[in-house]
Amino acid sequence: MKYTFVSVCSMLLCASSLFAQDAKPIKKSTESIYTGTYVGYNLLPTLNSLSSSSISAMEFSVDVGLKQKYFPVVEFGLENRKEENSYYYYRSNGVYGKFGVNYNFLKATKKTPHNLFYIGGRYALGSAQYALTTTQLGTNYWNETGAISMPSTHSLSAWGEIVVGVRAEMFPSFLLGANVRYAFSPHFYSKDSTYPTYLPGYGEFVPNKWLFAYSITYKLPF
Repeated sequence: MKYTFVSVCSMLLCASSLFAQDAKPIKKSTESIYTGTYVGYNLLPTLNSLSSSSISAMEFSVDVGLKQKYFPVVEFGLENRKEENSYYYYRSNGVYGKFGVNYNFLKATKKTPHNLFYIGGRYALGSAQYALTTTQLGTNYWNETGAISMPSTHSLSAWGEIVVGVRAEMFPSFLLGANVRYAFSPHFYSKDSTYPTYLPGYGEFVPNKWLFAYSITYKLPF
């Protein structure tokens, strides 16, 4: 994972350098506070859903440009998971939202006014319903087996993310982007004594992890 992170960061830095070598920057006198609204779709959850029957997910985002430097952003999605083997069947259905801001390091130019190389932060909240429907237990001494059923349980979760990414306009009003995230300090609340195997929008419940996103974005015409 470390080498993957380094490779992605190198790609983002190279891309941002190419974007910077463009036309003359837009003069400050012509800049406005509001520079556009962008609606995005994260392709990675859909690709994961197509490649695996254990997950079904999708994610959208909306961000607003302010002086082409600050981009308040909201990301929201759905994530359903299931795991099944000869011992148990686990399922979870959840939704999540991520709220934060990106800071753009690129200067807007006449040819590439919407390109970004940014660093940002997110505070994420998730809600999930999960259940372990059957677990097969056995003893060698008595040669007996049994089953335990855990009722459906609701959990609320939260965590933070540090984001580094790039976004470039490929066609008029259409942009492609990629980012890497360090997700940290996940925690959850549940009335039950059990804990969810997966958190929606975060993945497997481990202390810290790297997350990736590959997105297509449309700039609204206003």
